[in-house]
Amino acid sequence: MKVHPSDLVSVSEGVLCAGVGLEHGALSGIASLLAREGAVAAGVVRAGPLPEWITKRYEAWLCSGNAKGLDYLGRHHGPRFDTSHVGLLQKGASLVLCAAFPYADGARQDGLWPLVARHARGVDYHLTVRDRLARVSLAIEQLVPGSRCRVVVDTAPLLERSLAVACGLGTIGRSGMLLVPSVGPKVVLGEIICAEVPADGAAQWPESRSEDFPDCGDCRACVDACPLRAIQKDGTVDVRRCLSYWTIEAPDQELPIEVMKTSQLLFGCDVCTEVCPKCRPMATALEPGPSGGLDALSLVQLEDVSNEELSKALRGTALERTGISRVRRNARAVAHQLPRTRL
Repeated sequence: MKVHPSDLVSVSEGVLCAGVGLEHGALSGIASLLAREGAVAAGVVRAGPLPEWITKRYEAWLCSGNAKGLDYLGRHHGPRFDTSHVGLLQKGASLVLCAAFPYADGARQDGLWPLVARHARGVDYHLTVRDRLARVSLAIEQLVPGSRCRVVVDTAPLLERSLAVACGLGTIGRSGMLLVPSVGPKVVLGEIICAEVPADGAAQWPESRSEDFPDCGDCRACVDACPLRAIQKDGTVDVRRCLSYWTIEAPDQELPIEVMKTSQLLFGCDVCTEVCPKCRPMATALEPGPSGGLDALSLVQLEDVSNEELSKALRGTALERTGISRVRRNARAVAHQLPRTRL
């Protein structure tokens, strides 16, 4: 699809809630296109090495053991700590655009979908956000001759929440989630890495650490509500106590008894975002996808469907990556928690 420059209007006519660097310069007008694609916040930051205070904090988190089980987070520190690294874009990038898309209560509410974390209800958001940013990427390449772009939605080793803060999208909350002004934490992120795009107006990485949780005040709702007390006092998460880790990432083995007694979802956990007072009503940017999948099943039926039928139901959703056997395992845990009337 060719994007005509007349489709791009000034940022003042857009509806983005936050973000810096798109008001003028080479990317002026892109904000409105992002808003029409469903983004609620977007900004750009100059590509380059991340400040030492960010990288040291990340390494300290890894060394603490709080990321145990997520070994991939300890690899590829070259591009993770330097957004101009050739491992992200050949010949290096000049800037990175970060955009936030709201998921609200998700795009599906029927069948088994209420037992899925809201950000995953419907078509896999990675696919949805990638498609939307691909159109923005094409527009950038048309506006800036000779530029090159790469769309990233969890497909490159980026510290994307740090990127989002640097791009002016919001602040990090006590839960470790990004808090977007007038929206809250119910957003998913995607990035466009750009080369040969002038960085005029793009944000600079902050050289020193700012106040922790500036928008949280004394609120500890997420910390107190976390089922297994995964949220640490410094705003990091111990994944070994996080239900999202156990229901999405954990190996194909039986869940620990503590998790079995606590888990109420087939995929993910919504508790820390649901209790956040910063949440605001917002239309979802997710897409529902075709009927006849999880919307047509109950927990009881899930036990009886064949692997082939379940694979078809999961196709194109975020649960597909978790896989059939782990979804069935998670379903056994959920069945222990719910009254028979909800099965």
